[in-house]
Amino acid sequence: MMWGDFHTANGVHHWGSIPYGNASAYLETRKREGRLLEDDLVKDLPKLPKTHPLHAEWKKRQDTAKRFRLYQKMNSFKSALEIGCGNGWFSNMLAQTAGMERVVGLDVNQPELEQAARVFADEKIQWFCSDIFQWDGRNIQFDLIVLNASVQYFQNIERLLMQCRQLLNPGGELHILDSKFYHTEEMVAAQQRSKTYYRELGTPEMAGHYYHHNWDSVTDLQILYRPRRSMLGSFLRPNASPFPWLCYKKKA
Repeated sequence: MMWGDFHTANGVHHWGSIPYGNASAYLETRKREGRLLEDDLVKDLPKLPKTHPLHAEWKKRQDTAKRFRLYQKMNSFKSALEIGCGNGWFSNMLAQTAGMERVVGLDVNQPELEQAARVFADEKIQWFCSDIFQWDGRNIQFDLIVLNASVQYFQNIERLLMQCRQLLNPGGELHILDSKFYHTEEMVAAQQRSKTYYRELGTPEMAGHYYHHNWDSVTDLQILYRPRRSMLGSFLRPNASPFPWLCYKKKA
């Protein structure tokens, strides 16, 4: 790969200019939500102790991880990029699958990236603090790109998907996990709920950096998993992920 010039600090590579935008509001929000976890807890993700306030939420994320791990084992991905990797737990999971040779975890939040580098030290993983839209698909390409619980932080999803397609090798795949998509009639109410939530949390500015994406924007992606909405389905599988799993496969 031809990266060009970058500098490294605390295990994190810095490349290009960084669109910090929501970084401070995002980190403050995660702090108030109790989502900035200690190293020993991050190391065991997606598992959390039953006594932890976020245990139930992570049981659902564990369902997604288990499903994706099985999918990854059935395919021959050698390189992967996770966009919005946060503390790095999912990038680390990708790297531990047999056959994976190189994983890049990318985010714009330096503190979580430093934690990722500290907790998941692995020669197969590189951590980048960078802007994905500055990456050149002529020089940098991957077999697998994953957006896990991160697509909602990108305002223009069409532009994001176009950039991801350019960064895929022929035959490569893009996967969107653990993010909600809305039908047109749901959008206004969902946006209002987010504004109310962040205002009550004390970080109202975060509402301006959290985006609700319409199903119409991902019509060319396959749905590999659709959550059950019935009461019976929720009762039978209380820990099943409530989010869809979307996939784009580039022609070989």
